Amino acid sequence: MTPRKSVDASRTTIRRSSQLAALVLSALMSSAAGAQPQAAPVDGPVTLEQLLEYADTHAPALTVARSARARADAADVAASPRFPSNPELTVYVGPRFGDEGAGVDVQVSLMQEIAIGGERGLRVQASERFRTHTEAEIAQVRWFVHADVHAGFHRALVERERVRLAERVVAFQTEVLRVVERQIAAGAAAPLALRLAQAEVAQAQQQLVAAEQVFLASRIRLAQLSGWPVTT
Repeated sequence: MTPRKSVDASRTTIRRSSQLAALVLSALMSSAAGAQPQAAPVDGPVTLEQLLEYADTHAPALTVARSARARADAADVAASPRFPSNPELTVYVGPRFGDEGAGVDVQVSLMQEIAIGGERGLRVQASERFRTHTEAEIAQVRWFVHADVHAGFHRALVERERVRLAERVVAFQTEVLRVVERQIAAGAAAPLALRLAQAEVAQAQQQLVAAEQVFLASRIRLAQLSGWPVTT
C-alpha cells in the first residue's frame, strides 16, 4: 500500500553527464519490463526517517549513481598490473644441417614490455581520482534525493490537511442540507433554499475528490522517488 504519510517529491534539477542519463534510461526500461508487484516494507503510517532510510538503498537515482562504482573498480583493475602487457614467449624449432649431419635447431625468446617512465603511477593516480569523483557524485545524488524527500514529505502533509479540511466542509454542508430539509418539512423555508443547499454539498464533494487526487498523486510521486513499492 502506498504510505499514508508519504510525501511528494519536489522537482530538483540535477545535472548529469550523458553517460549517466543513458544509464538512467536503461535502468528505467529494464525495471519497467520486469517489474513485479512488491509488498510495502512496513504496514501503516510511514515516517520521514523510514522513507529516508529506504531511499538510501532503493532510490532509483541512487541505484543508477552507485552503478558507476563498477567503472571505478574496472579502472582500479586496469591500473593495478605492474607490467603494461603480458610477456611473450616465442619458440623456434627447425632442422639444422652441417658437416656432422642433420640435427634440430631450437631457439627460445622471452619478451616483456616494461614501463620506465612512471606510466603505472599515473594510471594509479588517475584511477584514484576517478573513484574520488565517482563517490562525490554519489554523495551529491544522495543529498538531492534526501532534499526531495524532505520537501515532498512536508508538502504531502499540507495536502493531507487539505483533504481533512475538505471532509469537514462536506460534513458541514451535509448538516446544513439536513437542517434545510427539516425547515422545508415544517414550512419554514422555501424550496429554493433546498436547491442551494444541495448545490453547496455537491460543490464540497467535488472539492474533496480533487484534494484526494492531489494527495494520492503526491504519495505516488514520493514512492517512485524513494523506490517504495507503489501498490493499489
